[in-house]
Amino acid sequence: MSERVYEMLWDCAYCGTRKLLGKTHRFCPKCGAPQDPEKRYFPSEDEKVAVEDHVYVGADRLCGNCGSAMSAKALHCTQCGAPLEGAREVKRVDAPLPPAPLAKPARSLASCLLPVIGGVVLLVGGLLVALLWKKDLQAQVTDASWERSVVVEQLLATRDSSWCDALPRAAYGVSRHREVRSQRQIQVGEECRSVNVDRGDGTFAQRRECTPRYRQEPVYADRCDYSVDRWVESRRALASGVAQGLAPQWPALQLRAGDCRGCEREGARRSTYRVSLQAAGKTFQCEVPEERFSAFQPGTLWAFKVGVVTGAPDCKSLTRAGGGG
Repeated sequence: MSERVYEMLWDCAYCGTRKLLGKTHRFCPKCGAPQDPEKRYFPSEDEKVAVEDHVYVGADRLCGNCGSAMSAKALHCTQCGAPLEGAREVKRVDAPLPPAPLAKPARSLASCLLPVIGGVVLLVGGLLVALLWKKDLQAQVTDASWERSVVVEQLLATRDSSWCDALPRAAYGVSRHREVRSQRQIQVGEECRSVNVDRGDGTFAQRRECTPRYRQEPVYADRCDYSVDRWVESRRALASGVAQGLAPQWPALQLRAGDCRGCEREGARRSTYRVSLQAAGKTFQCEVPEERFSAFQPGTLWAFKVGVVTGAPDCKSLTRAGGGG
């Protein structure tokens, strides 16, 4: 990043003289009016005046007594003699402006919004109450059934693909081909721009800032297609029944055990216990834990809660009517 220093410009507000030099002309050469540092501005490219051998000591400070802009190294104002200790720096052209105060909403707008907000709150509250509102109900068990399943896995040859440097040891039937694995950035040049920075002492620095420009270049690597033996789900064995029948049991399995290709093994087990209850011509379905299933014999009466709006049963609230269960 290169940098050159030039003079800021300012216009005299008293006599109208324009494009005075920010460092050289601390006072208007035509009428003698003091420079207003907050009126400095950047010149165009054709109007730039370079500053040679200028030692930068910091941004000017404003005299708190007369408002004149003084060098940062001055201890007293050269216009009125007041001490400059604690004096604030001049505002720079490129300094961020303070955030604008938030405008207070008009009273009429607030008065219009409040009823709307209140209505929304009431509506949401009403919906929550409706969704959570439940009533007590008693229903008779009409059906209770169970189902148990066991996944049977089989060791089979499966096709897969990976980068060759991550090829599984057990892979066989491997074939290779080249494929784009990633992209890398190749610098092909720069994009540069000039940036003006107000230094606050009547001068500004013009910097040339450059950022690299890149293009994407594909990176190739070997991709491998291969076969590997894996345990995969091949079928499911099922067993089912009802509460008044046989106790729940797992299906009998006939497996070709071993580690050979085509051999089988037992996989995940899953069980489900469902109860149907009927009240006032309406049927409710619930899944219940295995340890409670035997209590749901057809004809038994159970109490539970039902959503008033949704009509959905709260299956966790099921209790045997009259106690027990």
